[in-house]
Amino acid sequence: MIIVKAQGGLGNQMFQYAFGRALSIAHSMPLAIDASLFIDYPYHSYGLDRYSIHASTISQSDARRYARMKPRIGRRHILHNVFCADPKRYIVERHLPYDESMVVRRENAYYDGYWQTERYFAQIADTIRTEFTLGGDIDPQTHALRAEMSARPSVSLHVRRGVFANHPVFSKVHGSRGPEYFDRALAYIAERVPNPHIYVFTDDRPWAREHIRPQFPTTYVEHTSAETPHEDILLMSSCAHHILANSTFSWWGAWLNPSPSKIVIGPVKWFEQDKFDTSDILPPTWIRL
Repeated sequence: MIIVKAQGGLGNQMFQYAFGRALSIAHSMPLAIDASLFIDYPYHSYGLDRYSIHASTISQSDARRYARMKPRIGRRHILHNVFCADPKRYIVERHLPYDESMVVRRENAYYDGYWQTERYFAQIADTIRTEFTLGGDIDPQTHALRAEMSARPSVSLHVRRGVFANHPVFSKVHGSRGPEYFDRALAYIAERVPNPHIYVFTDDRPWAREHIRPQFPTTYVEHTSAETPHEDILLMSSCAHHILANSTFSWWGAWLNPSPSKIVIGPVKWFEQDKFDTSDILPPTWIRL
């Protein structure tokens, strides 16, 4: 069995599932998800259960058992490591770019990481897009907006603020891209897409209305909420082109659009800190500005 740890927001969870699903198909093993982090998590909810995924979830007791396998660092954990740590079964992501050593066959392994590159699952892209189909009811306004987006040269534009802009720790790691980036991206779109219609998605609507003012017809998507992130991603994927925030949330909104002619623009500065190697986060056909 392959077990992946679910952590972070919905976009991160989607990367974790796609990584695990690719491993499960490549090695003909069942896939399970450890969603125990979300029992008391203050920032995000578990969201993969809204999709048509092929994975079970492990129990809390199994989650605790795997947690005890995590390799510890430091002298005070030496004895613990001797008896509990198993680096061949508890696999920790080493860095952001694609890592071939992560995809070798392992029996009953637990994977702890974010796996934020298409390179882990590009070979099963059609499968992933199919399994990230929403189940259950969808808001009628979402249905109507999707039809509208499909009928015009629509462009999704995502402004991510929240903890990226305001949290004392997260803001120093991630940061939030400002109006200058979005102005450059809109100018790029204007040169290539006749009469675009911009659809703005954001977790800070007052800020976006004040600072993001495209010189094109613009719709600020406001009927969705923090409780319906799946519908925001669905709507983004229904647009013809995409302007991303430095966020895996809008990354998936763009990636789930299967059109080979789509324009996708992402920020060259993905993190606030320069120590991270982000060379693999955006697929090679996407534009960095």
